[in-house]
Amino acid sequence: MIEIFCLLVTVYFVFKMKNSFGSKESKEEKEEQEEVWREAMNEFFEERSKKEIEKLSNGNKDLVKTGKFGSKEITLINISKNISNSIFNDKENENYGLDLELNDGVKNILQEIGFNKDKFLNGAEKAVEMINEAFSNKDLNTLQEIISNDLFNSIHDKMEKLASENRELSTHLISILLKKITNIGIGSEKIFIDVFFDMEQINFVQDKNGEVVLGSKKQIDEVKEVWRFSRIIKSESNFWTVESINGNI
Repeated sequence: MIEIFCLLVTVYFVFKMKNSFGSKESKEEKEEQEEVWREAMNEFFEERSKKEIEKLSNGNKDLVKTGKFGSKEITLINISKNISNSIFNDKENENYGLDLELNDGVKNILQEIGFNKDKFLNGAEKAVEMINEAFSNKDLNTLQEIISNDLFNSIHDKMEKLASENRELSTHLISILLKKITNIGIGSEKIFIDVFFDMEQINFVQDKNGEVVLGSKKQIDEVKEVWRFSRIIKSESNFWTVESINGNI
């Protein structure tokens, strides 16, 4: 197609140069040659347009409509419908990039809340970092803001038990090796998403004198946990709460 266009352009300039060097052709002959030129160019662009239309419509004739623009007939393509179909007919996009079988109900909820896998997992990772830091610093206010009441009570009870024994647990997150969504569930008002984390941590328990009685300050442990996140479906806020943490698995 490009070669044809270049040939037409070359012919056109040869035609122009011929006229500029004093050709003795009559006015009628010039007009006839210009008409031939215009028809050739129109045919070229019409053919190119057909190929572009077919490409954009993916061969779907339902998307292609004809209409009038002044006295000329033009071809219209329902581009938005075409793009929409190409997005939602793609299997990876259908499942939001997840290795899960999602039913229509779950897909509808994910679409309603504007779910994005990468943004969600990045937020989940930050939540892990914040909770580990808050737990080490005994920052109960931060914990209350981002975890459920049941989980908060469980962590608080653990802190109280250690305090009663004059011991203190320290946990330091080194890195997150893997994070993966493993399950999505729908409740009456909430959506729940389980995330598997494979992490490296340093965990140890000290007595009141600062002596390590369990674990090691130098040993890096591999910790595998499933964290359950939830949010209210109808809420305008995109805030997720950590519902539960399923211990080292």
